[in-house]
Amino acid sequence: MSAFGQPGHLTGTAEDAEPAIQQGCPPDTISSDIHVFSGNTPGMPYLPWVMSKFIGLGFSLEQVVAMATINPAKVINRAPKLGTLQVGAPGDVAIMEIVEGPVSFVDTRNNRRTGQTHLKPVQTVTG
Repeated sequence: MSAFGQPGHLTGTAEDAEPAIQQGCPPDTISSDIHVFSGNTPGMPYLPWVMSKFIGLGFSLEQVVAMATINPAKVINRAPKLGTLQVGAPGDVAIMEIVEGPVSFVDTRNNRRTGQTHLKPVQTVTG
């Protein structure tokens, strides 16, 4: 199982992840990259932005959502209570808009890449 964006696992930039992906080792999980050094960088290390970068790397929206929700819940043995919308699970939903059009991504190392889609947070619902 591989992870991207979480300290102690396969971490770093999209440039770091691409060789692993090309060799058949895609990440199972992704996470935000907020820590003491990244919070004040131009890289926007927030989860919707990280998810958008992986869409730009060729993953489907469904794959990226699973990498940020149910897959991490499985890793920490909290599925099916976390990471799903099934009956009995805590209500916790991030509503996002899929924005189509040119977008520029910058990471914490100031590497730049372009994409055609990004996720824009609209609302969070908990219950």
